[in-house]
Amino acid sequence: MSRARILMVAVLLSGFAIGGCTGQKFTRQQYDTLYVGQPPGGVYESLGEPQETRGDVWMYVNDRPFYRAAIVFEDDRLAKKFWTTDRNKPLPPEPCPTR
Repeated sequence: MSRARILMVAVLLSGFAIGGCTGQKFTRQQYDTLYVGQPPGGVYESLGEPQETRGDVWMYVNDRPFYRAAIVFEDDRLAKKFWTTDRNKPLPPEPCPTR
C-alpha cells in the first residue's frame, strides 16, 4: 500500500473514532453541573433527552450501573433535582413536588 493511501485510511479512521467518542451525557458529573434556576435548555444541553417527562419533571435512567435522576422545573427554571442509585426509591417523591 502506498504512503498516500495509508495516510488517507488513517485520516478517515481517526475521523470515525473522534466522531464516535461523544460519550454518555447522563452521568453524575454532568448532573452535578446543574443548578437551581437553570433553564430547560441548559439541562438538555448537559444531560440530553430525558427518558420520560411527567409535566414539569424530567426523568433520566441509566441501567448499568443503575442510577437515575429527576429534574423538577417551576416557572421554566430548574427548581429541584433528585439522584438515586436505589432501584426501589421513588423519584421524585410521589406526588410530584409542587410550589
